[in-house]
Amino acid sequence: MQTRAGQTAEFVNITTRENDLFDLLLEWSVRAPNAGDLSLGLGLAEPAGNWLDVQIDHGATLKALAALGHRIAAPERWICHWSAYLRPGLFALYRALLSGSDCLPLARLRAHLPGGKQPRWSRIRQWPSLRQPLPLPWKAAS
Repeated sequence: MQTRAGQTAEFVNITTRENDLFDLLLEWSVRAPNAGDLSLGLGLAEPAGNWLDVQIDHGATLKALAALGHRIAAPERWICHWSAYLRPGLFALYRALLSGSDCLPLARLRAHLPGGKQPRWSRIRQWPSLRQPLPLPWKAAS
């Protein structure tokens, strides 16, 4: 992101809380370049203007994408790594994103999407049989 190419490219980071388990397993199994770095599934802590996180399991995001002509099926599972690849409607969105800035400009996409991201485990915490929040392994117990 600090090179000339990184500053002129546009980055769209597709995320989903369905992948939280796999993101955490990656963090546990691969040493981060810098202490405290997390997987890109949580987005960047301080994203540049040419970076946009798109959370595809967030209801408001799905509505906004539908308004832009990209109807994406709602998630069917609580935990699923493949959802970001196999959910109906996603490859049409990916095609629009990769077809050039005229098809779906980053500025237009950013203007229509809701701000903010849902925190890790927010999807699993909604699981009907879960009575208490899951402990967050990276936070020390008080």
